[in-house]
Amino acid sequence: MSSGRDSTRVVPVAVIGPGRVGRELLHRLIKDDAYYRSRYGLEFRVTSVCDSTQGISRPVDGFRKEDLESIIAIKREGGSLTDFSRESAIRTPSFESIAQQAEPGLIAIDCTASEETTPLLLKLIKTGGRVVLANKKPLVGELSVFKQLTASPAACRWETTVASCLPIISILNRMTASGDHIASISGVLSGTMSYLMTQIEQGERFSESLQRAMKLGYTEPDPREDLLGHDQARKALILARTAGWDLDLSKIKVVPLLPGPFCELGRAEFLQRLPELDRGFLEKTRECGQEGAVLRHGVEITPDRGTVELMEVASQSPIGRLLNNNNLVQVESRTFSNPLVVQGRGAGAAATAAGNLSDLVELAFTRSEDQLQEQDRQGKNA
Repeated sequence: MSSGRDSTRVVPVAVIGPGRVGRELLHRLIKDDAYYRSRYGLEFRVTSVCDSTQGISRPVDGFRKEDLESIIAIKREGGSLTDFSRESAIRTPSFESIAQQAEPGLIAIDCTASEETTPLLLKLIKTGGRVVLANKKPLVGELSVFKQLTASPAACRWETTVASCLPIISILNRMTASGDHIASISGVLSGTMSYLMTQIEQGERFSESLQRAMKLGYTEPDPREDLLGHDQARKALILARTAGWDLDLSKIKVVPLLPGPFCELGRAEFLQRLPELDRGFLEKTRECGQEGAVLRHGVEITPDRGTVELMEVASQSPIGRLLNNNNLVQVESRTFSNPLVVQGRGAGAAATAAGNLSDLVELAFTRSEDQLQEQDRQGKNA
């Protein structure tokens, strides 16, 4: 499809954290360059990339296709940007490259899992830059930081922080913009937990399900990061704050899926003792089935509090019918008294990168307050 535009507009892009998601994002920017030119009249020009060791920039012309492919290969093989050999690239310590070399109209995409990017993101927004977040950490600290980052729809998008490319943040923003009153949010915000619970429901042992999830790459290297529920708590807090509720993590009660003693074991001993947990899960699943219910480890949030815990839900409810490693969010509001349900793939580098690209396109077409004021001045002078 043709964009119908006579010229292509250059949008400078900085990628922070070329890990799995960042590499997939760079790959998609290379692969789909012609698509964005023809469909939207946009050229996304990568001018900065940084990891935890170094930042590299080419602020005028951006990196060539072969440069980006080299960066992807270096990071895929476990290297750092210090191994990147192009002499013309400007090198600075880690994130400083983006702050120092930021061009007008820059969009920075944070693909890290670090709190250390927060000062940079705030600085970029204050100086007219724009931000796309895959990184949850900046949004779950001080409430004031969340509000600064998300205050303007022309400055920040954070869709993929909760459920990858599922458009739940966009939906909440549209609901609040319409004046709708959101009463509650619930669901399963972890593909790992969804997979485990549905496999156990089908008769598989917990230990077998977890080991398979690890082999499939659904879990963190230490699967207890998923089983403890803290990641779902962070996602729940982002949803709550997006809905306009001034909560912090202390208001999200987390009940881990694991018994307390298992949290204290070393990783190797924990994995060895997994079969000890099988019987308990099988009994709970059997008891629920007799009552027409199933087990899900999910979230429930209201304006003043939230919980992350193992829940019994009706087998024919939206959450009860959830399968495999999908995520699901349901929102009840004044408009949607019959809850609005969003369900689908909610994890993985490819899905997250796709969500980041969508945010990137939206920001490219969203005018900032400074741009609107300039447009107004030009109109008055015409």
